[in-house]
Amino acid sequence: MIALAEQNGTTVESLFENRLAVCFRILGYKVEDLGQGAGRNPDGIFTYRGNDGSYAVIYDAKSSADPYRLRTGDERQFEDYINQHIGELQRRGFDNMALLKPSSCLAVSYSG
Repeated sequence: MIALAEQNGTTVESLFENRLAVCFRILGYKVEDLGQGAGRNPDGIFTYRGNDGSYAVIYDAKSSADPYRLRTGDERQFEDYINQHIGELQRRGFDNMALLKPSSCLAVSYSG
């Protein structure tokens, strides 16, 4: 992915996020790109409307050389994303919403 990013004159993070949006579109979702690195915004929102209901998913992708670990401060960021977009999504008729944090690699810690 590093070579492909360099070939396209972009960063690995941007390439990962762009490819993720393409994947959601291929799966039939409507995707709103909100922009990687655009302040305190998620990367995008993908939505579904069908005869069986509708939903919206706010997503913020994370790509890095090291495995991604959820940090204490991430909870506040996720809350900000939700609060920033929930009103508009409800006005547009989405009653079911979720937050997704896809990553190229997640670090998992187990305590037992």
